[in-house]
Amino acid sequence: MRIETLNDDEGARRWDAWVGPRARTVTDLSAWRIVVREAYGLGSHLLVAVDDEGMTRGALALYEVRHPLFGHYLATAAFANDGGLYHEDPRARDLLLPEAKRICAERRASYVVIRTPGEDLPGFTPDHRYHTAVV
Repeated sequence: MRIETLNDDEGARRWDAWVGPRARTVTDLSAWRIVVREAYGLGSHLLVAVDDEGMTRGALALYEVRHPLFGHYLATAAFANDGGLYHEDPRARDLLLPEAKRICAERRASYVVIRTPGEDLPGFTPDHRYHTAVV
């Protein structure tokens, strides 16, 4: 299994084809990266874990934020409560999470926030103070 970064229009189509059926909110779709880039100037990283047959097994969207109070950090689901990490194989998750930390170090960000409900992630400290309300 390997990690690929999706940057172009074809990558956006691949992202939406795999993430779209799993998405809980519009913030998980590739168009959201255009919205936050144009409205707020946030950069993004769309990562997928691909198996040896070329099938996507996981996806992670990261947005690079520079905030006057919270500093420079990477986060999934910009302006949303959860989302941004999807996987159907724990091996995909276990490749995507270290890649998020690597990008964080490369970009000289202070930390990474992965907003995913109901799952404590290996190598990350959970913060159980936040909850999503569903009607």
